[in-house]
Order: sequence, then C-alpha cells, then structure tokens
Amino acid sequence: MSNGRETKVSAPVWSHSPEETGEIRERLVAFCAGRDVEPLPACDEALLHEDLATNEASTLALCAAGVFSRKEAAEICSALQHLRREIEQGYIRLDPRYEDVHINIEELLRAYAGEVAGKIHSGRSRNDQVACDIRLWQRDRVLAHLGNLIETIRAFIQRAEAEKATVMPGFSHHQRAFVTTFGHLLAAHAEAWLRDVERGLALFSRINRCPLGAAAGFGTSWPIDRDQLASFLGFEGLIENSLDAVSSRLEVEADVAGWIALWMTHCSALAQDLILFSMEEFRWVCLSPETTTGSSIMPQKRNPDFAEVIKGKTALAHGALASLLSLGKGQPSGYHRDSQYSKQIGQDLWGEAFQIPEILRIVIETAELDRERMRAATRGGFLEAAEWADYIAREAKIPFREVYTAIGQAVDRARKKGRLDARTVNATLKERGISYRVDEKAAARFESPEGLLAARATKGSPNPSLAEAHLTRLRSEVEKHAKAIRAAERKISAAEKSRLAEIARLAKG
Repeated sequence: MSNGRETKVSAPVWSHSPEETGEIRERLVAFCAGRDVEPLPACDEALLHEDLATNEASTLALCAAGVFSRKEAAEICSALQHLRREIEQGYIRLDPRYEDVHINIEELLRAYAGEVAGKIHSGRSRNDQVACDIRLWQRDRVLAHLGNLIETIRAFIQRAEAEKATVMPGFSHHQRAFVTTFGHLLAAHAEAWLRDVERGLALFSRINRCPLGAAAGFGTSWPIDRDQLASFLGFEGLIENSLDAVSSRLEVEADVAGWIALWMTHCSALAQDLILFSMEEFRWVCLSPETTTGSSIMPQKRNPDFAEVIKGKTALAHGALASLLSLGKGQPSGYHRDSQYSKQIGQDLWGEAFQIPEILRIVIETAELDRERMRAATRGGFLEAAEWADYIAREAKIPFREVYTAIGQAVDRARKKGRLDARTVNATLKERGISYRVDEKAAARFESPEGLLAARATKGSPNPSLAEAHLTRLRSEVEKHAKAIRAAERKISAAEKSRLAEIARLAKG
C-alpha cells in the first residue's frame, strides 16, 4: 500500500491467525487476492531468460558452422555473458519500439558487441525463435509444477495413513450412501493427482522437442546442425519437420492448458469437499485459522476462501483451454500473427494455477478433524442397507436384485426407527417368499461402521486393513515419478552448464 509514506500493514482486518503463522497467511492472501492487487508483467519480459538461451544456442551452432570468426565469436559470447548478468540482476526492461523480446535482445547485443550481433539471426526466424522460447518456458513450468504436485501428493498420503480408520459417511448424489473413511477420501484425491503427474510427464516429453533451426517454417541454407541446437538446450530431440516446428507453437500451450484444466477439475472437487465438510452443518473438518479468511463486518466468520478461489480459477482454466483451441481452429499451416494471443493466455494460466499445490498441502497438513461427529454421522440414513443386501444374497445364494427389492421394503418399514435390524429384515424376507433368515449374531456386523468397513473385501475399498497396501503402492508410484522428474531436471541443468561453459570458453578468444 502506498500513500507517500512508509506504511506497514501487519495483517488483514479479518485475520484470526496467530502472528507466528504470518508467512502462511501472507501466501494465502496473495493467492486469494491475485490480480486484484498485483499487476502482471509484459508477456515477453517473462521470456527473457528463454530467449537468451536460444541466442546462446544459436551462437554456438553458428560458431560450429564457421559463421563467426574467432574474434567475432569472442565479442558476441562476451556480450551474451554480459546480457545474462543484466537479466539475472533484473536490469533489463523491454523497449516497446523493438516490438518483441527477440529484437530487443538483438539490439542489446548490438549495443554490447557492435554490428557483429547482426550475424546472430543467420538461419533463424522469429517464428522458430518464439516457438523455442515457449517450449523452454512451458517445459520449466511443467517440471516445477510436477515437483510441487509430488510434494502435495506425499502430504495427502501421509494424512491418509493417519486417517485410514477415521470413519465418515460416503456420498452419492449428495446423499449419504455408505460408510467410508477420511483416509480413503484423501487417498482417492492422491490417486487422481498421480494420474495428473503421469499425464504431466507425457506432456513434458511432447514439449521437450526443439523447433529451433526450422527458421520461418521452411528450413535454411545455412549449415546449422539442428541436433546440436537441441543438445545445447537440453531437449530430448527435434520437431523435425520444419513446417510442423513452427505450426505446433500453439499446440504446446493448448496441450499444457488441457493438462492443467483437468488437474484443476480434480482440485475443484477437493475444494468442494473441504467447503462442505467445514460448514457449520457438518463440522467434520476444522480448517486452520491461517488458511481461512474472514468478513469485514461479521467477526465470527472463518471462510474457506482458498477453496472458493480454486473453484473460480478452475473455471478460468477451462476458459483458457477453450480460447487456445479456438485460436488454432481456423489457421492454415505455418505461423500467423493471431497465434501471438496464445502467449498471454498460456502465461496467465500458470499465474492462476501454480500456487495451488502448496496451498492445498498446507490446508491438508494443518486441518483438524472432529472424528466423533464424523462417526456419529454414519448412524441413521440406512448406510448399512447395501451390506445387508450383499450379505443375504451371498449367503442365501439367490439373485442380488431379488434381495435388493426386499431390503428396500425393509428400509421403508424401518424409517421411524432409522436403522435396519434382523426382525424387520426377516419379516420382509418372509413376506417376499425368501426362506433365508438372518440371525442376531450375523446382524451384529451391520451395527457399527467399523463392522461394515471390515466386510469390504475388494482391493482399493475403504477397509482400513486393506488401506496400507494401497498407500504403499501410491508411495511407490510417487517415488518412481519423482525420480523421473529429477532426471529431467538434471539433464536440463547439465545442458545449460555445458552451454554456458562453451560460451565462456569462446568469450576468451
């Protein structure tokens, strides 16, 4: 906040969290406020590092092709080193007179190295440059996001382990349906996010292909080694067809948006679970003070704003995907200026989505549960009805649908009582002409939520005795994917280190 004087605001007016949780609160406020108070940078300023990298790679390829003399190579590489320092220290701002990041960097290099900088565009077009910049930029964000997903999935699994026997109702059609556990609910979200990680790794592989050297889409007569360019930038390989290399620029952003949109749909489902279960009408989940916000007029409010914001951001993600697909649907092959509008959509999408894993991790780690209320909510509502039907059909060896009808009638008879018992069920079976009877000992298994869960025999069900095997498999999947992410990061880092070392060697002349 600025009023011409130094002003410090220690907390929002609605803050209820203790001072020691201020860092979490600040992150939450920033997440929820977003663009209401924070401006976005120019799209091409976000690509400064990536465009510098493509210039470094192009310079090395041109040096290998003999385009630069030794003296010229030293001059341009020294200029690239100087420009990297300026960018890393935040000194560079784009000049609108030069239209985009590509010409801005070329002009900066010209200022540092003189007219030799004009050679750096040999065999290159802004078409393949921007396609390469976008792949580099999106590649880094996909990898970073995958790492964040992994950390949050670990938190889900850890909490699922702790709550594997915390019973609660499960829902279908917004109605209580059967007994489950809070651990099983969290494990379900963890498994969905693991599929998002799998999709993200496949997406990364598609993005991690180099378009540089395709020029305007028709190749070049300059003797440039495109495989070498890809290696300098840590790509897995090429988008070999030169026309596809520039035509697929928008595909990258749409592919990323599709991935984010589906993952955010999963986030929205978790957000809605947390909203419902933290409502006064449920009070199963108590969100920590630092993860909730308040009202400017009602002091008692503890609002799950983060969850509502996630749902809103999910709608934006779906809209971004639709916009990107619409941009591409009427274009012929090649580069066209309307593609330029994909850049801001792709960047804005990350601005909305990138913090979500950390926010949800903090929420899950700090939330408290009212386990007694959760268990009490499993009483009434006939959550045991399906197990009665299953048990009788299995033991009597008669068609399930026949027993299903009988149990439905028994439920209607027992509405006032609120639960099924052997007497009511047996009377209904007799009326239906079914000879099987349930004894009191067998009926006792249906009286507790733990007994109902213990009867679940299928892999992946909420039976606490089966949960550990499921969670162990999830942990194994997490570590496998984490290993793949680290390997990709190491390869990119090694390529950058090698590229910068070669630039430094040539700069010495």
